[in-house]
Amino acid sequence: MQSKVQIKALIRFSYLSEGGFAISNMAHGDLEKYLYDPERLEKRFLLFEKLTLPSLIRQTDSNFKLGILIASSFPPKSLLRLKELVAEYENFKVIQLPTMIHIRAIYQAYDLLETAPDTTHIASFRLDDDDAVHKDIIACTRDHAETIVRVGKNKTNPFIISFNRGFYFRTKTEKTDFSLGEFYEKTPVAAGMTLVSPIGNRCNVFRRNHRKANQFFNCYSDMTRPMFIRTFHGENDSGVIPTGREGDLSPEEVKKILLDGFGQRMENLETIFGA
Repeated sequence: MQSKVQIKALIRFSYLSEGGFAISNMAHGDLEKYLYDPERLEKRFLLFEKLTLPSLIRQTDSNFKLGILIASSFPPKSLLRLKELVAEYENFKVIQLPTMIHIRAIYQAYDLLETAPDTTHIASFRLDDDDAVHKDIIACTRDHAETIVRVGKNKTNPFIISFNRGFYFRTKTEKTDFSLGEFYEKTPVAAGMTLVSPIGNRCNVFRRNHRKANQFFNCYSDMTRPMFIRTFHGENDSGVIPTGREGDLSPEEVKKILLDGFGQRMENLETIFGA
């Protein structure tokens, strides 16, 4: 039987979970107050609307499912806004779940994304709500996944696909101006990382810390071209610090890749974070 890989992407949008985040050791009430603070939510929506969501809408391969995970306690007006943002995209779905242990919510969210009857492998894809991916990342992920499944000797074990070359965008501070740098990472990056597993194996891409995933799974790392924009803006839950060598693209090459691959200009990024 010919293998068929189905790609399911998941974004956690200020999901109120038990564990799973650096700040989730806060008391439940304090965590809820922090996540749903109107000013904070407005910033998250701005990043999602101007950076993250457009990068998924522009995908050259639109044959994927996207779940946006929120909690049952998510503010009603924000819920309506989120649903309106994705209403015209049949493959995008807002998933609302009660507060529960983080990994259990992740499993349920992926299960709620429909699986085609002829699927042999699930490619669980992850992206944060303040990052962006290249317009070809879904197409490249599918190509890598189907090739590895086809030629692999062991088709029963999950494996990782990661894109370890991309941009880090740092916002303006009192000491520094806006900056964007290209890096080749040593370990898998969360943005656009995928775990491919055969039907029946419920392991997904959130099962292990992304930086340690290559200690638990076979890992294919693609560094052909920059495939992500990770943002550092002072409210990141985890440290957004490059771990590998810096790239050497010229400013003109960076501008071209930003526009062609991500639909962004440097001035657009500065406007988003400077708003």
